[in-house]
Amino acid sequence: MYNKKLFLLVLFLCMPLCMVSQSRVLPIMEIPVSADALALGNAIHGISNTSYIYTNPLCFLKHGKSWSTDYSMVVIPTDDIVGTLHSVTAAYKWSNQALLVGGRYYNMGKMETFVDDDMQEMSKKELYRLYSYTFDIGYTVNIFEKFSIYINTGYVQEKTLTKIQAFRSNFGADYFNSWGDKIDYTLGLYIRNCGKFYYNNHNEFLSPCIGLGGNMEWSPFTRHKLLACLDVGIYTPTGVMKKETEVNGGIGYSYNNISLRVGGFWSNSADYLAASLCYRWRMFGVSVATSFPFHKENNNLYSVGLQFEW
Repeated sequence: MYNKKLFLLVLFLCMPLCMVSQSRVLPIMEIPVSADALALGNAIHGISNTSYIYTNPLCFLKHGKSWSTDYSMVVIPTDDIVGTLHSVTAAYKWSNQALLVGGRYYNMGKMETFVDDDMQEMSKKELYRLYSYTFDIGYTVNIFEKFSIYINTGYVQEKTLTKIQAFRSNFGADYFNSWGDKIDYTLGLYIRNCGKFYYNNHNEFLSPCIGLGGNMEWSPFTRHKLLACLDVGIYTPTGVMKKETEVNGGIGYSYNNISLRVGGFWSNSADYLAASLCYRWRMFGVSVATSFPFHKENNNLYSVGLQFEW
């Protein structure tokens, strides 16, 4: 009975979500949360201007102002449903450190079922609402002149035919320096999704991703800026999950208040290219992005975001 329920749960999870999480548990943890993140293949070392706690918190420490808050929405269409991921984050910086908070809500639509929680057939079909959410808090600090670290931790819950809960943490360390007065670069290591998930009085380890990468910014002329980033990560095998490698990265160009970014994500059958456009006016910013999957069984993702920074 238990194995049948677990199999049905996995089936419910994987059918609409395989394109964004490679069928790992709790896909909300791996969906790009913002236009910047989507356009740069969800690279940790992508130079992001929003959703710092879910991208690279060290970007806020290096590039951000004292306060930042933003809202992003990612639309995730499938053949059966249209899912939406909503993210709200805030960050505050003082001296050489910063505090970050965030929350995500993933509406995965509804699905009909003909069995109850004990896998007993019901007289009529019942409609289940599928969703998940997270609450997260993070801290980053520049401990030396050219070396920074961060940690963020959070709670995750997903509700389908059963409830899955998880506690997870991310860690990262970056070294940054300059070549001359026009090129800045960063090299770093990260570990994502360390923790355990719980369901039906059972618990298992999440599949953490261990990776390294970096980015570079070049300012060849006044008001012009070019950037490039690249990450390589390996998901360690846990339970039935096998080892998996992913590559994320992209390039970008900025002029005055307009930024354009193009990048991609490469890992098994979820490969895609993406592009974003961002416009900033004083303290406000608006960004849009879309992805273009390599495989026809996957669909485009769409993102829009608003930011207020001062």
